[in-house]
Amino acid sequence: MHTQICRLFHTVIEGDASLQYTIELSVAGLDDGPNSPQGPADRLDLLRKQQSGWNNLDWTDFKIVPRPGGGLWELCGGVLAQSTNSGTLVFRQLPSHYRGITERQWEVDISDIPVRDFTMDPSQDLLVLVECPRLQTFTQNASMFVGIHLRTLSDRIGKPHPMAVPSGVIVHNADIRAGRLSFVIQVCGEHVAIHFVSSFLNSSAESQLCIWNWKNGKLKLALDRLKGGNFAFLDERHVLIGDTFASNGNLAQPRLIILDIERMPTPRVAVDEVDYVCSFRLPPFTRGTRAFDLPIRCDPSPVWKPNPENLFPFATARQHRLYVITMWLSNGIGIVSYDLLVPSETFLSRIHRVSLEMGPQNFTWDEWGPMGSRLILSPVRSNVWVCYVFGTKYVSLQLPADDDAEHPPNSCIIEVWDFNQLALKRDMSAGRYTDDGYVGENTSDTNRSWFFAKDVCTSLPFRVSTRNLSAVFPTGRFEEAMCSEDSIILVDSVARKFGILTF
Repeated sequence: MHTQICRLFHTVIEGDASLQYTIELSVAGLDDGPNSPQGPADRLDLLRKQQSGWNNLDWTDFKIVPRPGGGLWELCGGVLAQSTNSGTLVFRQLPSHYRGITERQWEVDISDIPVRDFTMDPSQDLLVLVECPRLQTFTQNASMFVGIHLRTLSDRIGKPHPMAVPSGVIVHNADIRAGRLSFVIQVCGEHVAIHFVSSFLNSSAESQLCIWNWKNGKLKLALDRLKGGNFAFLDERHVLIGDTFASNGNLAQPRLIILDIERMPTPRVAVDEVDYVCSFRLPPFTRGTRAFDLPIRCDPSPVWKPNPENLFPFATARQHRLYVITMWLSNGIGIVSYDLLVPSETFLSRIHRVSLEMGPQNFTWDEWGPMGSRLILSPVRSNVWVCYVFGTKYVSLQLPADDDAEHPPNSCIIEVWDFNQLALKRDMSAGRYTDDGYVGENTSDTNRSWFFAKDVCTSLPFRVSTRNLSAVFPTGRFEEAMCSEDSIILVDSVARKFGILTF
């Protein structure tokens, strides 16, 4: 009787396109599109084809996009933006075959201000422009004026964003001792975060991370002594920080700390003095080894949502994020970098266990790392083309060595690592694997070297899909890869062009 009931339920579910679509959405880590014109059966078909395309790296189109003469670029929310030498930003909405998004291009005039860097949030129609710092000597303490302009992304003349502070500009005064500044900019909902990174390694002025509410201009956090790019939002109030600070000249055991920007007693504080929610220790190092940088990447922001003007059938769910923490290690003999790949659930599940009465909670490496992450040797890449993660996917290129006689100079293999745990569990339980993929199940990576004090074992499951690009593009020479929701973007910095693989 029970067998007959189970068969009946199975038949009902298998025959109902709406139920099947809901199941497949959940497994794929996607949300349903609110305004899609397709019915459940059509969306289910598109979803399955899209997932198969990504798992087997079977893209539907390839296009070469030239890079203009400007030196600035950004990739966010499926939009690739580049600056020109004529005072404009050129935006290109990347297309999607399976999600029915058409390619379009537009320009925004920014010639009225000298722009040093920028970012955007297409879902909020927001363009954030960081002005070139200007020296201010007429004040009591000399400083560098930095204007942060909040403009409308879709407006060709760059009008102030209607929901921003009345002036459309947030002003920051940076310490003049910081020297030449570089910037790391992130938008998360109503917050804009900018890391003002000093170019002077031994400067008495430390780099500073500032977070504002861009709608009312209120400063929520000014965190001193933080290395460049060592932060990412976990949600709209929690920020993940890579802390390598060493006090009194002693080598510090690096850690990841989580701050609640809604609970800061005072906005300005040093990273070694800040009140945090919880901390996550990294694997112990050998004596003399130090982590001199811990940049963190995660795209898109945890509260990001796709542009509502696109009538998409489905989109990446908010809770599906992968954090890539790159550990740059030095021991006086050599320098090496490892990528620690951590799904958002590893951090968020522990935040939710912490209460105000408990005080800061400190998790040792053994309490969170071995089962909740995957540690790999970082692939060779620059610190320029850093958009190598989207959702739970992480992309890299494997290039031949200069002395590799077996492979031509233009040969390269693209790899897409996927850490969608629910999809992996289903495929592994059913014995399903991709044609060109590898699924890492219970086997752990062991990374013992002169840098780690003991074997470091991590066992978070993953899937790697690979494809040899030289067989597809025999005349191309790409050296970097980036990832968006519907695209892989290949970079040829010598010929100044992008290769866009569309799914």
